[in-house]
Amino acid sequence: MSWQVCCCAGILCWQIYGLQAATLTVQTNVLGLTPLIIGYNSGHFYPGSNTRDWWRYAGVNGARFFISPSSIEPADDLAPVGDGVTNQASFISRKSALRVNPLNTNYINWPYFTNHFDTTDLYPANHIEVDYALGELRKLGVRICAQITASESRFPINDSNDWGGKWELWQHYYAEAFYLGRMFDVERYQMYNEPNSTSLTSGNFLMRLQIVADAGGIVLRNPAVIRYEVGRTANAVRVKSEFL
Repeated sequence: MSWQVCCCAGILCWQIYGLQAATLTVQTNVLGLTPLIIGYNSGHFYPGSNTRDWWRYAGVNGARFFISPSSIEPADDLAPVGDGVTNQASFISRKSALRVNPLNTNYINWPYFTNHFDTTDLYPANHIEVDYALGELRKLGVRICAQITASESRFPINDSNDWGGKWELWQHYYAEAFYLGRMFDVERYQMYNEPNSTSLTSGNFLMRLQIVADAGGIVLRNPAVIRYEVGRTANAVRVKSEFL
């Protein structure tokens, strides 16, 4: 087949010629599985735009959103930083208390978090309001992957004994997984995009991965926790954390 493009009097047209008949035969043998989810990274997704219609027209079933911790929790939600956690024992104690009563604002300042999810524009990354964007996509049946960067600048951890710093990272990811899972059925998370382009050492990366996987895993992997904390029945956490 060959084709030709011509432009005349402001009209663009295509001429296709030389078409030949062909036979397409469908086989019954399975060669492999197609991807479960096909999607895009999300760009601007703001109230009053027609972004939702573009997603609907595209017909994809997956979306990845970059949700900056600095936009959702620009300052520590509960003073002081570390929330009184100073060692491993106090870390475990506070984590256990939070799990018993996850909506208790003594452990997570939920009005602070939910207000930012609802009203904060994630710009300059993209113009996105999280609640609006994720809500519209879930109406279309689109599954969400939340990219939430565990950066050294936002979550500094001085050394292996900095349990206050570890707690702040753990608490933030627990709060995000709890809220996004509960409100939008989010079950896929990333803690870094292209970590090789950062100054993170492999040891620092692994430590952060263990903390984040533990926080998100508690919300999503245990059926008893799922029913109470998220209201879901699917196990979506792929990484088993042995942290603590």
